Order: sequence, then structure tokens, then C-alpha cells
Amino acid sequence: MRKVFILALLILTLSALLTACGGGSGGGGGGSYTLSISPRPTNGNVQSVFTGINCGSGGSACSASFSGTVVLTATPDAGYTFAGWGGDCSSCGNLPICSINMDANKTCSANFTPSGGVAGTTWTLRNQRNPLKGVTYGNGLFVAVGDVGAILTSSDGVSWTQRTSGTSNWLRGVAYGNSMFVAVGWFGTILTSP
Repeated sequence: MRKVFILALLILTLSALLTACGGGSGGGGGGSYTLSISPRPTNGNVQSVFTGINCGSGGSACSASFSGTVVLTATPDAGYTFAGWGGDCSSCGNLPICSINMDANKTCSANFTPSGGVAGTTWTLRNQRNPLKGVTYGNGLFVAVGDVGAILTSSDGVSWTQRTSGTSNWLRGVAYGNSMFVAVGWFGTILTSP
């Protein structure tokens, strides 16, 4: 958070210098162009350092005329994180502060995602049964296999249903191919579905 504050302070200082030297909003004589934020952000807000843009959950001013350099700040709502810029601001990546040169009409977008994170970074326990040893995905279905012939299936990876395998042998792997699931386990066990 401290780095973001220091970066914001640095950009504000540079913007003030640009304005004082004839660049920035309202100066420079290079023409005035429209900057638009589209689509209107949900779960966050975009503001320009100089008056003009206040778009998203904090306001509805989603376009304004500028000349020179414009600095935009993306602020997520509670429970959300800033996920990156799009459109003419895409070069700013995932930094919440973006500086854009207004040499033509431009459109930017800001993306906000739930703070739960990106898939693979936060985990939720969904099953606490027999130890599982393998999982695969195919034909719109997750299939997990494990000890004592355990087979579980899920269409969404959230709700799991225990299936009957017909064996008590421990299953060690599962794969999908040729429209078929194949599970393998101890003592040469091979199960197929369908």
C-alpha cells in the first residue's frame, strides 16, 4: 500500500510539473481530446487526477476532454481487487495508476475482481472422505479417484457426488480420452466409464 501511495505522489508531482510547463490537462495547445471509460466499471471506481473523470461506483462522469497527459486512478470497492486496465490504457497493466498521453480520442476500461483471488491462489475444502490420488476433467465433468475404490464426480468442481466403483482396490490415477474415463489402481485394476 505504501508503494502505491509513493507512486501516486510521484505521478501527481510529475503531472503538476507537466501542467506548469505547458503539458497536462488544460495546457499545451496540442488540442483537446475525449477520454472515455467504457464500459462503466462495476465493483470499483476510476478518477482522473484533474477534474473530469469520476466513473464507476463513485460517480457517473465517464468521459471528459483533456489535452496533454492525464493520470487515472483505479480504486476497488470493499471485497474487490483491481485486476488491470484495458483498451488504450492496457499498457499500464495491473498498476492502479495509469498515465495516458491525450494525442487522440481514447477509451480505457478498468477491471475489478472479487478479492477471493485468481484460480489456484486460494483454496476451499470441498471433500473430506477417503484420500484421493488423482483427478481429471473431460466431457464437462471432473472425476477424482482414491483409496478404497473411491470415485467422485463434479460438473462444477464445487459440489461432489460419490459414485459406486464396484471395487475396494485403491485407485491411483484417472484420465479422459476417446470419450471415456479410465481409472487405474492396485492389483492391476482398470475401470472404464462409460
